[in-house]
Amino acid sequence: MSALAGRLSRLAGEIDAGRARLSAAAALEWSSKAGEAFRGEAALRGSALAGASSDVRAASDCVAAYARALDALSARGPGMLGG
Repeated sequence: MSALAGRLSRLAGEIDAGRARLSAAAALEWSSKAGEAFRGEAALRGSALAGASSDVRAASDCVAAYARALDALSARGPGMLGG
């Protein structure tokens, strides 16, 4: 479970990095209707990516908490996990 929490945390970081690259691309000087359309769409996608990153981080936190709970139960000895 701890490994999964770590993978989710790294995924959130990758989403943030992608959002930063998109933001940088949208900041380029591009004066045209296409540029305006791109910047508008990039803003929408950036917002969606921010939400996705937040959700993945929350999932990582939940999985990490569950992993800690499992570790605490297993430290108490056999039979504590219902087996």
